[in-house]
Amino acid sequence: MDTSFSHWFRIRWSAFAAAVLPLVASLRDKLRGAPLLLVGLITLWLIATPNPIVDNTNTVKVGLLAWLVCKESVLAYLGYWIDRLLHPRSRPHELKDIERMAAEKRRAFIICAAMLAGGLFQ
Repeated sequence: MDTSFSHWFRIRWSAFAAAVLPLVASLRDKLRGAPLLLVGLITLWLIATPNPIVDNTNTVKVGLLAWLVCKESVLAYLGYWIDRLLHPRSRPHELKDIERMAAEKRRAFIICAAMLAGGLFQ
């Protein structure tokens, strides 16, 4: 009885794991740039809410700095996803040697271009 239950449990567990692991990998892949998005949201919160952190400093300077950090972090996140959408089969972690270096440079240039283009606008 115990061996048949353990066999049944192993089969069910492996089927469950086979179904869930791709979803977890996909979610992890989608949230790779989450720290940049989190920095953007935190600095946006700093701008939007009155708080005692900026009471003794120039609020305009702190607000401007927070806005710039928010804007650049969101633009970096956007540049990352632009690269992923434009080159879906050319991910740096899947390549080797020279192709990997070229893909990393391409991604860096696209992110940099997105940040510069967005930084030129107020």
